Amino acid sequence: MPASVGSSTGASSTTLSSSSGMGGSSSGVNSSGVSTISSSSSSSGAPGTWTSTWQNPSPNGISKHAVWTSGPSDTWVSDDDGRLFHWNGTTWSPATNPTNRTILGLWAQASNDVWGVGVDGALIHFNGSNWEDHSFSTTQDLLAVTGFASNNVWAVGTGGAILHWTGSNWTPSPSNTQAAVTSIWGSGANDIWVTANTQLLHYTGATWSAQHTGTYELKTVWGSSATDVWAAGVGATFRFNGSGWNIVTGMVGADKLWGSGPNDVWALFQLPAIQRSALALLIASIGLPVVGVLMIGLDVIPVRFAMMHTALLGVALGLMLDIDPIVCALVLSAA
Repeated sequence: MPASVGSSTGASSTTLSSSSGMGGSSSGVNSSGVSTISSSSSSSGAPGTWTSTWQNPSPNGISKHAVWTSGPSDTWVSDDDGRLFHWNGTTWSPATNPTNRTILGLWAQASNDVWGVGVDGALIHFNGSNWEDHSFSTTQDLLAVTGFASNNVWAVGTGGAILHWTGSNWTPSPSNTQAAVTSIWGSGANDIWVTANTQLLHYTGATWSAQHTGTYELKTVWGSSATDVWAAGVGATFRFNGSGWNIVTGMVGADKLWGSGPNDVWALFQLPAIQRSALALLIASIGLPVVGVLMIGLDVIPVRFAMMHTALLGVALGLMLDIDPIVCALVLSAA
């Protein structure tokens, strides 16, 4: 069975799309809690509808980073504060993270064989009873993890980091790149793909080699088989047919890819900060003049200027700090 990265990250704005109307399922995390999201299809194959079932009590109040589920009664979630939570089908239970570092990726071979990777080289393993620290001698942030057996697990991260678990220890696998390796997928132990900035690296059992290099930043890779692999990122999506990579027309890109087969592929889009900022500026450019007209009508010119300049300051601070500019403008104006 093809291995894949079973993790999801939060985003301030996301969109889901599918390459077909066939049924499938996915799970996601939200800053307000944990939900199980599923899609369905009609007998004619037309796109189905999304349903969301919120579970209570849920580990809420903080942003969730990664999720891995093997079934309705076995789900792991990590959060910003380095905490871990487990869903047993009825309740959520906290678990101790031996590193106290934020876990960015989760993957499991079995319910008693779960791996987590994260900030500053965090590598942790769940043996069915507790989490153990297996951190390797690296300070790179590890972003994703996948595997093919209990003695064949891979972790990737910033600075071109690719690590391999052989069952007894972690060893580095030279990637020949310093770019962040953001995702990993493989159809088997000798057929593994990773995304590294504008490159796709391929492992065939011995070494990593660049098989596709372009101008688009690639963020995610997923496949249904060795001859059907998808890769996407900023501005473009590519598909491998077993002999070469071809651009997918009509699909500009994606942040996450997942599927159940060649005709059932889902894409997750996250609205980049620069686009959020542009939207905020557009709204501000329309909203502020309207407010100004109202201020003039109320003959409160000094207040109008003070509020407009405060709002503009909030927008600028939001852009610099990568915080929603609209929220910053409203907060400062209210203050």
